[in-house]
Amino acid sequence: MASAWPKERLQPSLFDRLGDSLAPEIAQLAQDRAALDRLLDAPGRAALARLLQEEGRPGEEGMAALSNLGEEARALVERVLQLERARRREMRSAVVLSAAALREAVLRDLLSLLNTTATEADPTVGDAVLAPFPAVRASVLNYGIPGLAGHVRTMDDLVALAREIERAIECYEPRLRQVRVRPAQPPAGGGALASPVDLVIEAELWGYPVPEHLLVRTILDLDAGHVALAGPERTA
Repeated sequence: MASAWPKERLQPSLFDRLGDSLAPEIAQLAQDRAALDRLLDAPGRAALARLLQEEGRPGEEGMAALSNLGEEARALVERVLQLERARRREMRSAVVLSAAALREAVLRDLLSLLNTTATEADPTVGDAVLAPFPAVRASVLNYGIPGLAGHVRTMDDLVALAREIERAIECYEPRLRQVRVRPAQPPAGGGALASPVDLVIEAELWGYPVPEHLLVRTILDLDAGHVALAGPERTA
């Protein structure tokens, strides 16, 4: 059986905070409740409130209190109850996050991070502009990694990039700890690198009761400045 972890124990990703799958249902529910409120008297409103507190489909006894409503009002009652059940199902599914779902969300966000160029790497901004402001440098305003295209030519450049990627992951992916980034197969000598090149990311993925080891191979296209994830954890 897949383990489930309380979602509130996790640092939610930016993408998950931007998305709200409940928004359409909640908006429609509020609209229908307002329309229904204009059609109900005080006893009808009390009966509806009791029905909304019940789990599952309402019984005949509960609906009997609203049996004298017209066709329009009965249709609204059915829709309000249906939307409320859908809202509760969605809320229950959001309470826990399986190990597989957590790993998939982290890999998704990791791929986004590795394919975003940090603000300090922008030639119009530069590191010197952000250096006096460490809080800004560590904020989402500087989300991303150094640019790849034209900047990684030798093994020394690749090792330096690995250190920068470590820093970015530690800063922007709090669900990973003890992050280590290294070249997959360091070439002999100090000659120019041929694109693409591989880096290996190892880390501990937060888990309850124990963390999970994460091993991801990244493929860096130094010409296009694009990163893909591959290996046992992700197929590009």
